[in-house]
Amino acid sequence: MAAKNPLLDDQAIQDRFELLPKESKLALADFCAWLYHYAAKRAETAWSQKKAPMAVYWAAVKAWAFHLARILRKKEAG
Repeated sequence: MAAKNPLLDDQAIQDRFELLPKESKLALADFCAWLYHYAAKRAETAWSQKKAPMAVYWAAVKAWAFHLARILRKKEAG
């Protein structure tokens, strides 16, 4: 079962994204994609150092970055 994007369920969030200019959406999506990879590395490092709370924190950052990038790109494509 695939994870669900919580941002797609919130109309207020989608409405706010609609207000952004195309260039801003793409720049923010690129940043979120970078943040996704950065957070994944930080989570892996924290986990290997047995720092579970920080690993969970960075895993959550990774998930939200993924969701944000996806909705920004979807809004721009559609």
